[in-house]
Amino acid sequence: MAEQFWQQTFADLETSSYPVLPAVGYQSSITKVTDYEIDRIDCADSSNSPYTISTKLQAAWALLLAQYANTQDVVFGTTMNDLQNPASMQDVFPLRVPVNWESDLAQWLQANQSRVATMQDVQPRMSLDQIQSCSPEAKEACEFRTSIVLRDSEPEVYKVCTDIPSTAVK
Repeated sequence: MAEQFWQQTFADLETSSYPVLPAVGYQSSITKVTDYEIDRIDCADSSNSPYTISTKLQAAWALLLAQYANTQDVVFGTTMNDLQNPASMQDVFPLRVPVNWESDLAQWLQANQSRVATMQDVQPRMSLDQIQSCSPEAKEACEFRTSIVLRDSEPEVYKVCTDIPSTAVK
């Protein structure tokens, strides 16, 4: 079941990775890590929004990468809130986020949140090495060059907020 899920997730993957490598066969190495910790996120009237903060941050990251890579099919590494040690690379998985600049923001966020919720049933059963062996597209997806690590040290940090309006992403 998990292998089939990852094959379907990355079927017909057409993405440009950011940052672009300078040459074919170039072996990249980590030269800089940006680590920013948000100690507290205040959410006013959080009961009105169905989207988690992690969904909003992943969506913002996807939009940024789509713009920089000039693609509408974004893949980056991320983590899930419920994993034991989200700072570990064992808990990082490739997240595919299709970006349609004409889509309704509310529908797009809901689709992304649903996608991650589905992955929560599958991901803890497969490592990154196992995912990349599912298909050539899955292997390509696992070669992501950016990631966003979301760690939930206190459950209230991931309450939903109302700060993103339900208008089209333009």
